[in-house]
Amino acid sequence: MTTFIAAALGIAVPPVPPGKRILPRVGSSTSKERLVVFLPVLLVFLIVSDQATIVLACVIVGGTALYIVDSSIAQREEEREREVIAHFLGHMLTDLRAGATPAHAVAHAIEHIPTDAPNELRQVLNNAHSQLARGGGAAEALQEAASTHLRELGAVWALSDTRGIPMADLLEKSRDRIDATTRRASQVKAALTGPKTTATVLAALPFAGIGMGAMMGASPLTFLTTTGLGNALFLAGTALTSGGILVSHAIIQKAAT
Repeated sequence: MTTFIAAALGIAVPPVPPGKRILPRVGSSTSKERLVVFLPVLLVFLIVSDQATIVLACVIVGGTALYIVDSSIAQREEEREREVIAHFLGHMLTDLRAGATPAHAVAHAIEHIPTDAPNELRQVLNNAHSQLARGGGAAEALQEAASTHLRELGAVWALSDTRGIPMADLLEKSRDRIDATTRRASQVKAALTGPKTTATVLAALPFAGIGMGAMMGASPLTFLTTTGLGNALFLAGTALTSGGILVSHAIIQKAAT
């Protein structure tokens, strides 16, 4: 039975609808809006400024920082989403095992969703409950969600409706899968502490070098910001350092997923 449920879930989870593949997470749209506003101002400043190289270097640093921050926010949101869905499924399981109807179980589980849950997730679950309240099914509303876990829940619902498999058994497998993913993510996060620290230290080395040069009286900042050669070195060093940070971040993110 367990093997059949797992195989059925693997087949039944539909692909992300095309319109949902490009659905931005919270925070990314705000960053893009800031970028759209900032680019024209930057272009004008580069044209009229006699320190275009320094401005470009600052833009590279700012863009790198913005990307890292947005990526970290997206990762935290995904972790939070997993946690909320596992919490939701736990309440549904309790009610279904006690003999409640799916509509009642969903309504009760929604009431226990944390107040800081993602708005998109809450909206999809409310839509599913509305479908149930009108006598319909929740599978379609869940399968149209951007979240993989919600689409899996929709597949569970469809399997229960079409194959007659007890919904509680399917939900239990879904929750166990999410719990296993969460445990693995925690283990990987702990294992990546060392590489993250190393990447941070390497990214800070150029600043340490500039500081040491200043303490020795070499005036590195004056050289980098007031001479043509210094400007070129400053821009190249900034680009290489930012590229290294992005590559390190990409490797760590890949390992985490």
